[in-house]
Amino acid sequence: MSDYQARYEKRLAEVSAAYGVSVDQAKTLRDAMYRTWGEVSCDIMDCFETEAELEAAFSDEAEMIAELTLDADRVTTFCPKLDLDWVYKLDNGKRRMDVIALGESILRASRV
Repeated sequence: MSDYQARYEKRLAEVSAAYGVSVDQAKTLRDAMYRTWGEVSCDIMDCFETEAELEAAFSDEAEMIAELTLDADRVTTFCPKLDLDWVYKLDNGKRRMDVIALGESILRASRV
């Protein structure tokens, strides 16, 4: 395992523990967000005059992708075969209030 991969796995484990999800769930959500972003990014970019304007609306790429794929349950629309109920609901059935933060943290974990 490369140094980068080891740091990434360590960071992802920390993020997973902080949000009460497994590392496998975090990887599944990461992949679902990227897959969904691939489907919606062009439509979203059409809502802005320039790509720079879109980027200026968010603090970083992780915030942009998490917000625009997790909001309105877009990942469940574009990844219907994945079990992503846990993303929006906690084990006790209550709504997860930190969905966007979860997504951002998972995406930022790769920046080690």
